[in-house]
Amino acid sequence: MSYIPFILLSAPEYIVVLVFIMTFFRIKISGFYPQIFFIAIMLGNVSYATRADEILSKFSPIFQVVMFAILIWMLFRVHIFYSTIITTIGYASYALIQVLLVFIFTETGLISMQEVTEKLSFESYIVPLCSMVLMLLLTWLIKRYDFAIDWIPNTHRAKVVMRGENNVFLVLTLLTLAVLIVLYYVLVIGLAIYYISALLTIGCLIFVLLYLSKKRDELDD
Repeated sequence: MSYIPFILLSAPEYIVVLVFIMTFFRIKISGFYPQIFFIAIMLGNVSYATRADEILSKFSPIFQVVMFAILIWMLFRVHIFYSTIITTIGYASYALIQVLLVFIFTETGLISMQEVTEKLSFESYIVPLCSMVLMLLLTWLIKRYDFAIDWIPNTHRAKVVMRGENNVFLVLTLLTLAVLIVLYYVLVIGLAIYYISALLTIGCLIFVLLYLSKKRDELDD
């Protein structure tokens, strides 16, 4: 895909994911619009650059999540440990929505996998556009029914002790990132049996991360 169309499609996706993250974890959005726009453009370029190389493209999700976490840490002053957790939850949630849509659309015959991955085709825009709409709807529901949590410290100086629950968060985060790589790889090469397994696995991991986040929030109240 050409650079300009790619960025024009990719940047809004990152904005949607970032708005979801900030809404769910009660991170202040107002006053940070330049930072949000900057992160979206930066991540769009990271995605474009990594996908342009055949070898790097296999690890594109990891590069994006790492850069995402670093930028949130630097621009929103969230400790890098917590930044990595919330970034993984947000990115993986969006990936889950997007891959579910691909599965539904291809299984029902609405579009083919070739059309989804085809460059500059109308069909290639359907999945990301629908994914953004669903992610925004999820974000609205979280805000509307007050499902947000606020246990994430709003300072990069927060002390992180790597034991107990924090170790569980770390392991689950790393597992989620590993499954993201597998999911992306099998999606590209079209191995349906592993595709479904990876999809179910990442869904379970996201659920556990969200459950632990909610429990931690209740303990901190």
